Amino acid sequence: MPIQKFEDAITEVIGRSGQSPADTESGFFDPSDIEAVRAARLSDLARKLPIQETLERLSEETLRKLLSVMYAGRDHDNDISAIHRAMLRNKPTREDVIRTLLEKPGLAHYLVNGWETLLNSGLDPEGSFRF
Repeated sequence: MPIQKFEDAITEVIGRSGQSPADTESGFFDPSDIEAVRAARLSDLARKLPIQETLERLSEETLRKLLSVMYAGRDHDNDISAIHRAMLRNKPTREDVIRTLLEKPGLAHYLVNGWETLLNSGLDPEGSFRF
């Protein structure tokens, strides 16, 4: 069943990230330790699968809004409207957006920060992100 509201989408992605919003860094390990590398890859894959399933159910518009919110939260940038316009000019594909979101180890943290920025911006979360 598709997720209809942007707020529901962002809440589900944060919840399925397997991260606490306070988690901003992944653990460090010795890359020469093959078992540690294998364990880290399996852990990363296990974390990404539920998020990927959720992201694949979202509309292209919602995915692009999530990407804009993520960048606002990551970069501590209050101008979500400008971020969204720039992202739309670049015309990322659906696959590019999903890949970019999955690459972020601090995704939950970035989305929580970006959601707060969005709510404080005066933009309608269900709208076009444009003033």
